[in-house]
Amino acid sequence: SVPGVNGGARSLVDQETETPQLNANTTLTTTKIYGQDSAGNRRLIGIDQTDTTDLGGGKSRAVSTYSERDQNNQFDVTRRKVSETVPSGPDTQTTNVSVFTAAGEASGQLALSQKIHEVTHTGKDSERTTSTLMRPDGNGGWAPTQRTETTVQKQAGDAKTEEKNLYLIDANGKLSLTQKVVTHDWKAKDGQQHQVVSTYVTPPGGTLNGAAGGGLDLMQQVTTIKTVRPDGKIETRQQTSERSLVSPSEGLKVTGAVVEVAAPTKSGAMRTQQTIYGQDGNGQLQQITVFGGEQPAAANGNSKPAANQKDAKNAPEKKQPAKPAPQHP
Repeated sequence: SVPGVNGGARSLVDQETETPQLNANTTLTTTKIYGQDSAGNRRLIGIDQTDTTDLGGGKSRAVSTYSERDQNNQFDVTRRKVSETVPSGPDTQTTNVSVFTAAGEASGQLALSQKIHEVTHTGKDSERTTSTLMRPDGNGGWAPTQRTETTVQKQAGDAKTEEKNLYLIDANGKLSLTQKVVTHDWKAKDGQQHQVVSTYVTPPGGTLNGAAGGGLDLMQQVTTIKTVRPDGKIETRQQTSERSLVSPSEGLKVTGAVVEVAAPTKSGAMRTQQTIYGQDGNGQLQQITVFGGEQPAAANGNSKPAANQKDAKNAPEKKQPAKPAPQHP
């Protein structure tokens, strides 16, 4: 939802997801995506369906199709993804994914455009996944164009650390480390939940210190602290620190913050107020806007927020973590 012309908020995109169990081994998930037509009316613009089957013995198969309207206002399948997972060793499973996309507007046919090979090894307190994206090399073969290595390490209590390394093709045509994202999650003795997300990349002009982040530099850090009060209120404080692309040697500086307070109402709903802070002309944080909304009590497992808004005039977008390099579908 975005600020409406006459106040309040209006919905640009919404979706409905339904997941019936077709039989003991098969689930069909259908997501309908709605947008707006030129008159501002709600209009179905896409349908995403995934048929997942448990084949037994650790094997599974999933077929996903995405359909959207064509120039004749009919729904055509524009993308199909077939995933097959099999055990490949002790505590190891392999997933092969084939992605088919439209070969051309005139043909109306789908052609194999991507392959993804993924291997996951699960240990006692850790899990490691290596995913390789391959595309046609122009000679009838397939060449790796991207690799993601993700390691999740469980620690004492509910603490865990996730490290995700992204490799992309460099100037020499080789896969090289391009981005590292390290996420620490833990729960303090006072009950507060903490999360620190550190993003390492190579800034313009080359690396600054080379050691931190394995040849990359810490360019952004997002710290989140969630506190559950005795009265049922939930307070979430998030602070974003970034390194300037213009003066990267100056180190990380706080560039934004968000404070969200969710309080239960007598009806069982949760009323939320979100205060957003950003930098002023002097580089200091100041309150920019306040958003308010209510999340109704769940009915049959479903709920839909009723959006409303305060002080939405000139409201900027909420500060988000640094946009990661493109991932495979």
